[in-house]
Amino acid sequence: MLRKLDKDLWVIDHALTITGGIRIGTRTTLIRLSDGNIFAHAPGPTDDGDHIEIDKLGNVTQIVASNLFHNMNVADWMSRYDASLFSVWGSDQVAILADYFETYGVPFHAWCVVPGCSPAGGGRRRGVGSRDAPSGH
Repeated sequence: MLRKLDKDLWVIDHALTITGGIRIGTRTTLIRLSDGNIFAHAPGPTDDGDHIEIDKLGNVTQIVASNLFHNMNVADWMSRYDASLFSVWGSDQVAILADYFETYGVPFHAWCVVPGCSPAGGGRRRGVGSRDAPSGH
Protein backbone atom coordinates (compact mmCIF):
# COMPACT_ATOMS: atom_id res chain seq x y z
CA MET A 1 0.00 0.00 0.00
CA LEU A 2 1.34 3.39 -1.04
CA ARG A 3 2.05 5.68 1.92
CA LYS A 4 2.87 9.38 1.59
CA LEU A 5 5.74 10.53 3.81
CA ASP A 6 6.13 14.09 2.59
CA LYS A 7 5.53 16.30 -0.43
CA ASP A 8 6.66 14.28 -3.47
CA LEU A 9 7.84 11.32 -1.34
CA TRP A 10 6.07 7.96 -0.94
CA VAL A 11 6.94 4.44 0.20
CA ILE A 12 5.52 0.96 -0.17
CA ASP A 13 6.52 -1.52 2.55
CA HIS A 14 6.78 -5.18 1.54
CA ALA A 15 7.05 -8.37 3.57
CA LEU A 16 10.22 -10.38 2.90
CA THR A 17 11.28 -13.57 4.63
CA ILE A 18 14.80 -14.87 4.04
CA THR A 19 16.44 -18.22 4.70
CA GLY A 20 15.78 -19.44 8.22
CA GLY A 21 12.39 -17.74 8.40
CA ILE A 22 13.88 -14.37 9.27
CA ARG A 23 11.46 -11.56 8.43
CA ILE A 24 13.24 -8.42 7.33
CA GLY A 25 10.90 -6.67 4.91
CA THR A 26 11.80 -4.25 2.12
CA ARG A 27 10.70 -0.77 1.14
CA THR A 28 10.20 0.81 -2.25
CA THR A 29 10.72 4.58 -2.24
CA LEU A 30 9.07 6.79 -4.85
CA ILE A 31 10.14 10.40 -5.41
CA ARG A 32 8.47 12.91 -7.71
CA LEU A 33 11.23 14.72 -9.59
CA SER A 34 11.18 18.41 -10.55
CA ASP A 35 9.96 17.46 -14.05
CA GLY A 36 6.98 15.59 -12.56
CA ASN A 37 8.31 12.12 -13.36
CA ILE A 38 8.76 9.43 -10.72
CA PHE A 39 12.06 7.95 -9.52
CA ALA A 40 11.64 4.48 -7.95
CA HIS A 41 14.27 3.07 -5.61
CA ALA A 42 14.32 -0.61 -4.55
CA PRO A 43 11.37 -1.88 -6.62
CA GLY A 44 9.59 -4.44 -4.48
CA PRO A 45 6.79 -6.91 -5.12
CA THR A 46 3.68 -5.04 -6.21
CA ASP A 47 0.27 -5.83 -7.58
CA ASP A 48 -2.00 -4.08 -10.06
CA GLY A 49 -3.57 -2.03 -7.26
CA ASP A 50 -0.16 -0.68 -6.25
CA HIS A 51 0.62 0.25 -9.84
CA ILE A 52 -2.72 2.04 -10.27
CA GLU A 53 -1.75 4.24 -7.30
CA ILE A 54 1.82 4.70 -8.59
CA ASP A 55 0.55 5.68 -12.04
CA LYS A 56 -1.55 8.45 -10.43
CA LEU A 57 1.67 10.02 -9.11
CA GLY A 58 3.27 10.44 -12.56
CA ASN A 59 5.34 8.52 -15.09
CA VAL A 60 7.97 6.20 -13.63
CA THR A 61 11.04 7.08 -15.69
CA GLN A 62 13.89 5.97 -13.43
CA ILE A 63 14.23 2.68 -11.56
CA VAL A 64 17.21 1.92 -9.31
CA ALA A 65 17.82 -1.53 -7.83
CA SER A 66 20.92 -1.20 -5.69
CA ASN A 67 21.47 -4.76 -4.46
CA LEU A 68 20.40 -8.39 -4.99
CA PHE A 69 17.34 -8.10 -2.74
CA HIS A 70 16.15 -5.11 -4.76
CA ASN A 71 16.89 -6.84 -8.08
CA MET A 72 14.35 -9.57 -7.40
CA ASN A 73 11.46 -7.47 -8.76
CA VAL A 74 13.19 -5.17 -11.21
CA ALA A 75 12.13 -7.24 -14.26
CA ASP A 76 8.46 -6.75 -13.38
CA TRP A 77 8.96 -3.00 -12.95
CA MET A 78 11.00 -2.65 -16.15
CA SER A 79 8.43 -4.59 -18.20
CA ARG A 80 5.74 -2.25 -16.91
CA TYR A 81 7.54 1.10 -17.10
CA ASP A 82 10.47 0.94 -19.52
CA ALA A 83 9.11 2.43 -22.74
CA SER A 84 12.49 3.52 -24.05
CA LEU A 85 13.36 2.98 -27.68
CA PHE A 86 16.01 0.43 -26.72
CA SER A 87 14.00 -1.67 -24.27
CA VAL A 88 13.54 -5.33 -25.23
CA TRP A 89 10.33 -7.10 -24.33
CA GLY A 90 10.10 -10.83 -24.77
CA SER A 91 12.02 -13.67 -26.34
CA ASP A 92 11.02 -12.77 -29.91
CA GLN A 93 12.79 -9.40 -29.65
CA VAL A 94 15.83 -11.01 -28.02
CA ALA A 95 16.01 -13.45 -30.95
CA ILE A 96 15.86 -10.58 -33.47
CA LEU A 97 18.73 -8.79 -31.68
CA ALA A 98 20.77 -11.99 -31.43
CA ASP A 99 20.35 -12.68 -35.15
CA TYR A 100 21.29 -9.10 -36.04
CA PHE A 101 24.49 -9.04 -33.99
CA GLU A 102 25.52 -12.59 -34.94
CA THR A 103 25.10 -11.72 -38.65
CA TYR A 104 27.86 -9.14 -38.21
CA GLY A 105 30.07 -11.37 -36.05
CA VAL A 106 29.33 -9.57 -32.79
CA PRO A 107 28.85 -11.93 -29.83
CA PHE A 108 25.46 -11.35 -28.26
CA HIS A 109 24.92 -11.94 -24.56
CA ALA A 110 21.70 -11.32 -22.68
CA TRP A 111 20.34 -12.19 -19.29
CA CYS A 112 16.90 -11.98 -17.87
CA VAL A 113 15.11 -12.57 -14.62
CA VAL A 114 12.06 -14.75 -14.91
CA PRO A 115 9.24 -13.27 -12.79
CA GLY A 116 9.16 -15.03 -9.44
CA CYS A 117 12.79 -16.18 -9.64
CA SER A 118 15.75 -14.68 -7.85
CA PRO A 119 18.59 -13.34 -10.02
CA ALA A 120 20.99 -14.51 -7.31
CA GLY A 121 19.54 -18.01 -7.34
CA GLY A 122 21.78 -19.70 -9.86
CA GLY A 123 21.49 -17.93 -13.19
CA ARG A 124 22.86 -19.86 -16.16
CA ARG A 125 24.91 -18.60 -19.05
CA ARG A 126 23.73 -19.73 -22.42
CA GLY A 127 25.88 -19.98 -25.52
CA VAL A 128 25.73 -17.47 -28.33
CA GLY A 129 22.67 -18.08 -30.45
CA SER A 130 21.13 -20.48 -27.95
CA ARG A 131 17.55 -19.45 -27.33
CA ASP A 132 16.21 -22.58 -25.68
CA ALA A 133 15.25 -22.38 -22.04
CA PRO A 134 17.16 -24.47 -19.52
CA SER A 135 15.20 -27.59 -18.67
CA GLY A 136 13.30 -27.56 -15.41
CA HIS A 137 12.88 -23.75 -15.36
